[in-house]
Amino acid sequence: VLKFSQEPSVSSLQQSGHPFLEELVGDIASEVKLHHDTGWDTFPVVAEAFQAAGGEEECYCVAVCDRLDAWAVGVASKRKVRENMAKLALAVAISIGSSDFDQVVAPWKEFTMLRDRVQRLPQGSSSVFAPCSTVASRRREPSPGNDSQRSAEGSEEDAAEYSGIPRETPLCIRVPEEVPLPECLQDYGREAIVFSTEGVGRTRLHGLIDVTLDKLVMDIEKDVDYFDDERGERFPSIAEEVSHFGGEEPLSLAVCPSYNVWAVGVGLQQRNRRFAAKIALVAALVMQSQEEGGDDVTQFDPLVTSFVKEVKEAKDASAEQKL
Repeated sequence: VLKFSQEPSVSSLQQSGHPFLEELVGDIASEVKLHHDTGWDTFPVVAEAFQAAGGEEECYCVAVCDRLDAWAVGVASKRKVRENMAKLALAVAISIGSSDFDQVVAPWKEFTMLRDRVQRLPQGSSSVFAPCSTVASRRREPSPGNDSQRSAEGSEEDAAEYSGIPRETPLCIRVPEEVPLPECLQDYGREAIVFSTEGVGRTRLHGLIDVTLDKLVMDIEKDVDYFDDERGERFPSIAEEVSHFGGEEPLSLAVCPSYNVWAVGVGLQQRNRRFAAKIALVAALVMQSQEEGGDDVTQFDPLVTSFVKEVKEAKDASAEQKL
């Protein structure tokens, strides 16, 4: 069994626990059962093993996948955080348990680094499982030249060294009232969904974005505008809010004037951050439509509705933190 506990060095990966696990098992709701033990009395055997490994008495969540005969434990005081830790631990356990998943997880550089470290730990180790890289405090400057000039080797190095804003994980920002919005966002709301990708991870979800957006707007080419900010100088107020999630990175805005909605995409390459903005925009449009009593969720693929649910949870969590 794997036990993960929350530490600053693993925080970016724990937020990606859900998408990692989703790629490995499919529909998490039907494949994985989550059991919370806040009093160390539901699973006494687990509690004893945890204590024997040096753990303190803290709330934990057990994630179980019967089909793949795997289970894992996430530890944290907050319910949502320990669920994410349990999902991340279960994803690692599943990927270790079968070579069938090696090709799936290969593009996830930090995940594979974490998995390799876990495999080297002795049984019963009290070490905290964390990615080998540390969170970079400095700004990552994009390599010179356009996207087509960046080599595949360079892209792999970027992914391997990256440890900032969580990839493939929906986030939420709100620009403070006292800070002016960019000209292209005048009369828009101050909240926005943020998404980051390097083109790997949630490939099935990525493949559904264009067809979903086509259902939400009249004309994809005419109804959505994109604005790029490679150095955080064009939209400093937005870059500042996004940086709170792990550092400063190039970003793009996707703006839909027809519905007064905007979203943010983050990525080292322009095509990736633009697509990330499109993913975030789709989620924002679906949420707006649902709030206004519009589109029936059954018209969207279950992966899309599952993602929108994640976005809502991220939005609720962001609101709670600001209270």
